[in-house]
Amino acid sequence: MIPARAVAKISTRLVADQRPDEAAGQLRAAIAAACPRGVTAELKVQHSAAPSLTNPDNPFIHAAAAAMKQVFDRTRSTSAPAARSESSASSTAISASPAS
Repeated sequence: MIPARAVAKISTRLVADQRPDEAAGQLRAAIAAACPRGVTAELKVQHSAAPSLTNPDNPFIHAAAAAMKQVFDRTRSTSAPAARSESSASSTAISASPAS
């Protein structure tokens, strides 16, 4: 039996210099390119936000790292200095069904 409708929920994270509307457009294009003939797909962005930049030298980041080390007794060893990170969450839902 083949269902008449399929739904998927996707959570994504943005990378540096990427914007929510740009990411949604890229995902929309990828879905359209992968969609078989005779099937329609709809992308609904349920939530999006611009990325935020976190300075790794912020005292609150150091306090959080110390707390994590205390709780989990883990350290992060790396030879490279910490980089600034940019991140954002976005939630989308995809619905596909046979074309009418």
